[in-house]
Amino acid sequence: MKYLTASLIVALLVTVAPLWAAEEPGPGEAAKTEGKAENAAVHYRQAFELLPKLSQEQEKLLREASSAPIDKATEKVLRKAEPALKMLRQGAQMAHCDWGLPKGAEDLKALTPAPSDAMELTKAFVLPLNDARSLVRLACLQARYSAQQGREQEAVDNLAAALTLGRQLGSTGAIVSFIVQVAIESLVVDTAARVLPNLGPEALTQLGKRIDAAPAGATLKTALQKDNERDSILRDFTGDPRYGQMLEFNKKLIEIADLPPDEFAKEFKKIDNPQAASMERAHQIQSAARAKMAMLAAAIKIRLEGKKAVESTKDPYGDGPFKYTEVPGGFELESELRMDDKPVTLRIGNQP
Repeated sequence: MKYLTASLIVALLVTVAPLWAAEEPGPGEAAKTEGKAENAAVHYRQAFELLPKLSQEQEKLLREASSAPIDKATEKVLRKAEPALKMLRQGAQMAHCDWGLPKGAEDLKALTPAPSDAMELTKAFVLPLNDARSLVRLACLQARYSAQQGREQEAVDNLAAALTLGRQLGSTGAIVSFIVQVAIESLVVDTAARVLPNLGPEALTQLGKRIDAAPAGATLKTALQKDNERDSILRDFTGDPRYGQMLEFNKKLIEIADLPPDEFAKEFKKIDNPQAASMERAHQIQSAARAKMAMLAAAIKIRLEGKKAVESTKDPYGDGPFKYTEVPGGFELESELRMDDKPVTLRIGNQP
């Protein structure tokens, strides 16, 4: 019997930096939302269907959405993507988002045809992560293009929509969706950091407000809770006790998932489970994402108020403000948080 195991989670964690490269299976037909127009998921699924077919060169450009050159090739891709991006922005304006995932054994029974094995059952809980990846990359590329063209509000709208989609994916899924949410947040933050010098006071203020107003999204703790809910449903549906093997392990992790990095590391050492390593990495990535989001908020404040605002910033993993360093074309903020033996940083402006 196949499960969504730690080996798959590890693979996803390794690919967070380049925005998850692995292909994820789409949801079963019964999992698709048949909601009303006010359901954001309806618009997102329509956006996925409108995604343009791209050549290999265009796919390469898209994979480098936060740093690719803005040129005629970029313009061509964005023209093809506009219908999908328009639908994304419409969906992101809606607070309600229901992806239609199974909420109990009765929902699984309604699948037609009924799933015949564990992997087919698991697919019913998987969101369209690959399509979301492409859509978010296009939105970030559009934001950079719009900022360069002086269309500041358009840049803000695309960044906010991409972040909202990521959060609405994460908040309804389990650990895999949470990892994708963090990857989306990372791409949005990096893209926003590049375009901040192109935004005036009004657009900067709007960007800050839109980020604050975005859905809360998932945390490692809520993602683990979702994993337990899924495994409980599958155990009840199949009668197979093996689906409950991870429940107790996850309960231990849930108890410590929201602890600060040092405290988490101390408690984590007490957990004896061969699948624990992937969860340690997930906690590290969550901490880095929180630090970078806080740095983006600080960078917006610095752009609005000047260098004097540095002292009023707050490093969530330190005792004072972020470290500020001027660099060619902008500045860099540094947190006391370390990941892979390096400080977590955010560079504002174009990078070499």
